[in-house]
Amino acid sequence: MMSNILNPIAHNIYNSSDIRCGAVIRIFDAKACKEKWLLIVGIAGDSVAAVRINTTINVHCCKVDDIAYHLPIAKKDVCFLHHDSFVDCLDLVECGMQVIVRQLCTDSLALRGDMPSKKLELVLSLIAKCPKIKPTQKEKYKLL
Repeated sequence: MMSNILNPIAHNIYNSSDIRCGAVIRIFDAKACKEKWLLIVGIAGDSVAAVRINTTINVHCCKVDDIAYHLPIAKKDVCFLHHDSFVDCLDLVECGMQVIVRQLCTDSLALRGDMPSKKLELVLSLIAKCPKIKPTQKEKYKLL
């Protein structure tokens, strides 16, 4: 019984040391009324930068050149994905560390797993090349 008290997963006790680059976290987007998955790509102090994982590319919102910044990820290559998906490297989602910690503490299934290192390297490379992400953001999270 004592080991369960110290097990963070058993009691949803997380802190900022559990948040790492490459972690995939599920959140509920109240605005869109659906769950979204975020891939953490940078941490700077109490700030976290992530990119979205989507099951499709919204071609109505993307210009043809922008599609190159959507990295396809096959379900067979990432065990926690439910569908073949795309990592959207056009936009960084920034939030406070405590927002992520709170999500992990309230949703025992929020931490989905880690992106395989080779895929994470490709994502980081696309972010570094992306002209739509501000240089100040790239610098802040060491994404250059």
